[in-house]
Amino acid sequence: MEEKMYPAKESNTLLSRKCLLSTNILILLFILLIFICSHLMCRADDQPWSPVKIPGPDQHPPELLKLAKEFRSILGWGKGVPNYAAIVKKQKEELPKFRARLDALDITDWSIHCKVDYLLLRSEMDVLEFDLYVWRPKSRDPSFYMNQAIAHVRQHLVGGRYLGMPKLMPYSKESAEAILKALADTEKFLAQGRNNLTEMVPELADIALRHPGGGYFTEGVQLKYIVENYRKWAELTTEHFPSSEAKKLVPAAIKAAQHLLEFGKWLERNRDKMTEKYYISQEIYDWYLHHVCLMPFNSDQIRLMAEMERARALAYLQFEMHKNRH
Repeated sequence: MEEKMYPAKESNTLLSRKCLLSTNILILLFILLIFICSHLMCRADDQPWSPVKIPGPDQHPPELLKLAKEFRSILGWGKGVPNYAAIVKKQKEELPKFRARLDALDITDWSIHCKVDYLLLRSEMDVLEFDLYVWRPKSRDPSFYMNQAIAHVRQHLVGGRYLGMPKLMPYSKESAEAILKALADTEKFLAQGRNNLTEMVPELADIALRHPGGGYFTEGVQLKYIVENYRKWAELTTEHFPSSEAKKLVPAAIKAAQHLLEFGKWLERNRDKMTEKYYISQEIYDWYLHHVCLMPFNSDQIRLMAEMERARALAYLQFEMHKNRH
């Protein structure tokens, strides 16, 4: 009898544990249900919690909104082929005026969010100043004009300034005509480069020859291959063009690529005349980190962090190599 009682006692113990576990699960489900219901009962117009109140677009100081809109109008964003020399001239004339207006704003009583937006607008002005007086791509960097010409075509392929909303194939007649027009505009960008590049840097010219269009470098994308690369792209894309425009695409692409190739040959012929320096001073780069990137670090600290991360990556690699040594 005693031997028969042990299984019964064990069964009762297991049953008690199961009941306790079920009770705990029910309690947890009940708490979760209350939590969900409390959120469902909230008003539809409740805002997410924030340590400070987030202002809407109409709650920003009007003088800040007006200043931002007017300042961004001189940045040269838009469609077509910009006149870069005219844009640079206007930016140099107008930037001091916008800076004076920004400095004159009294932000003492502004919210934290509005003060952050103030700093972001100041950073936009700082990066324009850095571009105009330090980096000077429109007068120093041949890649600028080459990449602008290529990007001008690319934006019509993907439907945005960068990626934006991709345009689906097949292309409409309107999109096909825009692509053909962009290819025909290639020389308009390069002609400005020949006129505006008055202080070319030889290392930047080398990058333009090695890596037209920017992005990641892979073998076979050098400028010397551009006619063949454009031709192959056009032959594949004609399948997605209307018939009337399809027959124009390959010749237009080859002609645009030949303009780019000739621009590269012009760079090679003039490379010995390029005497400008590539580097900028550490002091100026530290200014860029603080004012444009809004980082609390200087270049020495950035380099130290990079070395630490490199050492960390190499250490992890060694761990994995040792762990998998057999």
